[in-house]
Amino acid sequence: MICRLCVDLPPQHEDELLQMQKKLKGTEDELDKYSEALKDAQEKLEVADKKAADVSDAVHKTQSFPIICDIIFYRIKQ
Repeated sequence: MICRLCVDLPPQHEDELLQMQKKLKGTEDELDKYSEALKDAQEKLEVADKKAADVSDAVHKTQSFPIICDIIFYRIKQ
């Protein structure tokens, strides 16, 4: 679409304007592609963060379990 102010442009300038509009459309498409890739990467990062937190919790519980058993065993002996 050519703007109203550009209606009386010489043909050379109209062609340049159309080329710029096509280039802008290509740039917008590329931006959309990168935005989608960024969104996917952020989602993957969130999943990885959750998995890391789950593993950290599991390790903490695993390391705490022997200590808890020792405390319970000690109390039973008394």
